[in-house]
Amino acid sequence: MTDKDKIFIERWSKTKEKGKLSFMLRVGVLWGIITAILTQLFKLDHMSFEELFLSKMFLIKLFVFLLAGVFGFALILWVLSEKKYIKLKSAKGH
Repeated sequence: MTDKDKIFIERWSKTKEKGKLSFMLRVGVLWGIITAILTQLFKLDHMSFEELFLSKMFLIKLFVFLLAGVFGFALILWVLSEKKYIKLKSAKGH
């Protein structure tokens, strides 16, 4: 087992202690905010800052990305990390 794997096991153990919901909210909300802002930045050349970030359309987009981040991205990341954790823990026992 590599040092990287040992670090992952240690960090994921701490993450698991905080709980799935906490992880999904932290990761999903962060992903949603960053993604919503980045997608708007591509339109900055033909729209003003106010039109991009202080509009009803941006709030709708932000809400959609927050939902996608929490119930999509973060949930998938949790499942994949759990699988990796279980696999590494079982390999460590051998």
